[in-house]
Amino acid sequence: MRKTSKWLLSCVLFLFALSMITGCIGESSNNSSPTEVSQFDSPLTEITITPQNLELGPNKNISLNALAKHEDGTLSNITQEVDWSTSNTTIAQVNEAGILSTRQHGTVDIIAKLGEINGFLVLTVTEPLTIDSISLTTTENELHPGESLQCQVTALYPNGDTSNVTHDMKWISSRPDILGIDSNGLATAYSTGIAFITALHDYRNDITCIKVVSPQAIIEELPPTTLISLSLIPSNVELVESDSTQFRAEATYSDSSIADVTTEVSWQSLSPDIATTTELGMVNALSPGVTNITATFQDSVASATLNVESLIDPSTLPSEELDSTTNNMLQEMLSIMSSDPQGMIDMIKGMLTFDTIEQMFNWLAQPDVLKELLEFLLQSIRSAV
Repeated sequence: MRKTSKWLLSCVLFLFALSMITGCIGESSNNSSPTEVSQFDSPLTEITITPQNLELGPNKNISLNALAKHEDGTLSNITQEVDWSTSNTTIAQVNEAGILSTRQHGTVDIIAKLGEINGFLVLTVTEPLTIDSISLTTTENELHPGESLQCQVTALYPNGDTSNVTHDMKWISSRPDILGIDSNGLATAYSTGIAFITALHDYRNDITCIKVVSPQAIIEELPPTTLISLSLIPSNVELVESDSTQFRAEATYSDSSIADVTTEVSWQSLSPDIATTTELGMVNALSPGVTNITATFQDSVASATLNVESLIDPSTLPSEELDSTTNNMLQEMLSIMSSDPQGMIDMIKGMLTFDTIEQMFNWLAQPDVLKELLEFLLQSIRSAV
């Protein structure tokens, strides 16, 4: 009987001790360190975001990676496990997959967090690059009435980068009745003829020529009989420095037909220091003087006289004496214009809705509005320069 009691007491004590050990193990498991993440064999000690030393322009996207260093020296990619954030979402943002999107110029901290461990990256978003030049291209230069054509503009930046800026352009058609163009650069042909398409971006522009022909015209592309004469329109032009004008070339044939051959002739300025011309007959005035613009087609040569006058005719300035403030503002405006005369003139003409530079200076010549007008122009020019 005593042996049985001792045996029962031993069993009770053994079971009690076993339950105590199990409880301690469970409690120890529940009180693990907060920097230990259950999916890793070794606790995290550091998070590094790559790539480092980032500099990006506005509206750029790039993938970031978060790398974890563990106590045992091992590394692991935890890009999908961390919580991503930025110190200023107006400059840049990061989504849950680590895709970084820049917004505007500035410096911002990129943060990757897991548990109590943080990783940091300093990002600099640079100012937008200034466009050096633009290039307007099309896949065709002839259309039938009713057909459409997408124009494309590529911008070249000082660092050699390029980008498609087609949707940032201001589009103009020289003959909307022949060829219309919408704000996205889509040209639509309406009637037969020739139209020049211009793409504008700030002070940058490029021009292309598109011919709208009837379906029969493409089949009948043989020259109409014999060329009798070649003429330029207009035949005599007066421009102001930095202004420009479009010439047209017309061919007259032996059957009395007349054809527009503007895009087929070879254009030349006899005094390139006074004026230059493009292969499409667009003439740009550079400095005062008289020169001839010529066009060569087959064996015929046509010529037009171009007279370039000074940018400012002293006779158009106010006859009354200017006060010192008005005179200083006038001098500053002229100084700014001399650094980029065509750009400043285009901007002023656009602001004041003048058709010609002569109209602009005639208006400036009114003493009662000159001072107030100059102040307004200078504010606009200073902000643009």
